This record gives sequence, C-alpha cells and structure tokens, in this order.
Amino acid sequence: MAALGDRFGEIQLLDRRPVRFHCSCSRTGAATSLALLGNAELSEMILEDGKAEVTCNFCRARYQFGDAELETIRRELSKSTAPAS
Repeated sequence: MAALGDRFGEIQLLDRRPVRFHCSCSRTGAATSLALLGNAELSEMILEDGKAEVTCNFCRARYQFGDAELETIRRELSKSTAPAS
C-alpha cells in the first residue's frame, strides 16, 4: 500500500490540534425535527402518549417533550402553515 506522500507529493504539516468530540444538536433542533412530523402526527402524539422523545443519532443526547411543549410546537406549526389572509 502506497503512503499518502507517495500518491500526492510532499505533505506539509500546517497545524496540530487536539481531537475533540462535538455535536451541535440542541433542544431547539429537536423541536424543529418534531415539527417536521406535521400537525396530524403531533396531535396524535399529544392525545395518545402525551409526550415525545428525540434522540440525536450522533451523540445520543435525549430531549424529552411533554404534552404542553408538543402543543406549543403544533400551534407554531399551524401558524406558519396557515394561508395568508
């Protein structure tokens, strides 16, 4: 197997940085994901479970939403999708 320098020419090290894990997920992003489900699905979640949980696929952070929060998300979604008068 050829070394990287053999394939691409001379490699020059410009900087060294420690490797760190960072995920940009947030509760706001999780709420936005729930809004993508749509009005009907959110209404069903509120009536059937009264809660929802969103888990980030990258860092596994869990965001839990109660029925009042789900209703707020549903209302905001209804406002943004309502036809203009």
